[in-house]
Amino acid sequence: MQVYLRCGCRVSRSSVNAHTTAMIGGKRFNAGERLAVRARCGSVVTMVSGGRSVYGLVKKFYRVVCACNRFVDLVVVTWFPFPDYPDDDPLTVKIVLDMVDVNNIEEIEVVPLYDIQPSRVGVEIDNVHDCMYMLRMEGIDTMPEI
Repeated sequence: MQVYLRCGCRVSRSSVNAHTTAMIGGKRFNAGERLAVRARCGSVVTMVSGGRSVYGLVKKFYRVVCACNRFVDLVVVTWFPFPDYPDDDPLTVKIVLDMVDVNNIEEIEVVPLYDIQPSRVGVEIDNVHDCMYMLRMEGIDTMPEI
């Protein structure tokens, strides 16, 4: 099976580089950090998928440089469950965990780096109620239409 990039180059003739940090919108993000309670987790990113904001934990950043010298930046992410908005306000973001260990989610997705929104995210974990609160430092979420 041959895999081709959008420019028509074969992936097998391209170079692939993995990175643990990336600058997105002038902000530094770190791949592979475990989710822990602190002011900010550099591995948590957000993006809009299906018309709503989703949060995930970055595993690795990749750059593919093809034979025509174009490059594609990708990010490998494990997505958290969809967020809820208990106050019907995009500033109050709650993710119910349902006993999911967010540091060990096995499902991954590869997305273009430029689909990620450059918003630093703080995390508050509520072990008593088995949930966590995402605290965006810039911007607001895109809530699902009801």
